[in-house]
Amino acid sequence: MYPDGGGQFQDRENLIETEGKTLELRDTSTAHMIRNFLDCIKSREKCLCDLEEGHRSTTFAHLANISLEMGARIEWDPVQERITNNKNANTLLHYEYRKSRRLG
Repeated sequence: MYPDGGGQFQDRENLIETEGKTLELRDTSTAHMIRNFLDCIKSREKCLCDLEEGHRSTTFAHLANISLEMGARIEWDPVQERITNNKNANTLLHYEYRKSRRLG
């Protein structure tokens, strides 16, 4: 595993240099999930927390953050995955991703 070079909300000037370092998995739950993911790549079985489940479980937290940012109550359509009562809030559902770095 190789550590990420930072995310959308991280201050790039304060990042720790990660070039050439590997990630030590000290958290047993994280290690367990990574092991499960790698095993499922080989077996093609469904992971303990697949992408759909992970997406659904984080939606509430994202919507709470959007509601706080907008300073208003929002209403969510789970089928269309859109906020129905505030068009401006929908602009916060997505953001422009940073360019990916090539490894190797």
